[in-house]
Amino acid sequence: SGTADPSWEPESAVRGQNVALVRALSALRGRSGRTLEVGAGTARFLRALRLRVSGLEGHACDLSRPALERARRHDSGVNVTQ
Repeated sequence: SGTADPSWEPESAVRGQNVALVRALSALRGRSGRTLEVGAGTARFLRALRLRVSGLEGHACDLSRPALERARRHDSGVNVTQ
């Protein structure tokens, strides 16, 4: 059995930051466009992207209406779909 790359585990941190998030943000520098977060919950990952990537249009999809309502309260620019 293989082992997962530890840099992609949610608990991984570099100076208190999620390594996967840091890599995704680095890849998006200087870009614009749209992104969809499926199973978004409260869309924390999408909010982090929108805070760091100007002009990014964000769409969050989740089955939980309360989670999506919270996502909308935290970032009114996120389009939500249940």
